[in-house]
Amino acid sequence: MIIWSIVMFALGAAAFLDSFYNFGGIFRPANAFLFMLLSLGILFRTRMLTKLRRTETLEKRTEELLVKNAELQSQLDQAKGFAADQKTSQKILY
Repeated sequence: MIIWSIVMFALGAAAFLDSFYNFGGIFRPANAFLFMLLSLGILFRTRMLTKLRRTETLEKRTEELLVKNAELQSQLDQAKGFAADQKTSQKILY
């Protein structure tokens, strides 16, 4: 992202010099076109980073839910084992 910013700054400086010294008519359309391409590149890069951040957030949340699911499953298994032990001990008593 810093490279994009440096290139845009350089193009801005070149546009300033062009308007100050009036280098020629070809530089202005080319400079405008390059600004447009760089802006489009920054837009796509920002969009890609936003999607990547959302994906990372979803993956992290999935891992948290898997851990919580495993904890609840172990608690359920312990509860089933406890209930089975109680039934066995009741059968022995009667």
